[in-house]
Amino acid sequence: MAEYFGACDSAGVASGSSINADNGVCFWHTYTCPGSGSQTLQTLGAYCHKEYGGNAYVRVGIYNSAGTTLIAQTSGMAITVNDTVDSWLEEAVSATLTGGTDYIIAWAAHPSVNIYCDHVDGTRSSADYKVIDYSAGLPSSLPTSGGTYAMYAVRAKVEAAGGAVDSNFFFYPYF
Repeated sequence: MAEYFGACDSAGVASGSSINADNGVCFWHTYTCPGSGSQTLQTLGAYCHKEYGGNAYVRVGIYNSAGTTLIAQTSGMAITVNDTVDSWLEEAVSATLTGGTDYIIAWAAHPSVNIYCDHVDGTRSSADYKVIDYSAGLPSSLPTSGGTYAMYAVRAKVEAAGGAVDSNFFFYPYF
């Protein structure tokens, strides 16, 4: 069964309730991958919206716990103008993570158009912030933090590697 982790509950529901808007920034925070053993990373996503303006993109990536190795990232996911309604933008990615291990999930906003989120987790005071244009891709390792700020709603979807055994399936050889 697939599970989510990040600024959400295990079912993938965003956990924050604060409102924020930013452009040209990258936030990141450490989260623990659920389960144990090998976990297949299936998607990365961001919960946000755009109220007005031109093209805007958000990018989500996952790093090792030190922030020194980029494991996977989305492309620049396009955000359409949708007034004030947050929705999940997700993209399929592929990597193997280890359950019970800490990973950093990074969120990068388009450099010139505000991205909004009504589900920012204002209690995550260890989230970091740096004003840099990541529209062409996230760096292979995270830069030195520019400060401590709230974290936007992000999530990673994982499932135990190998999937589950179907107990209703039996094999009877015919001779």
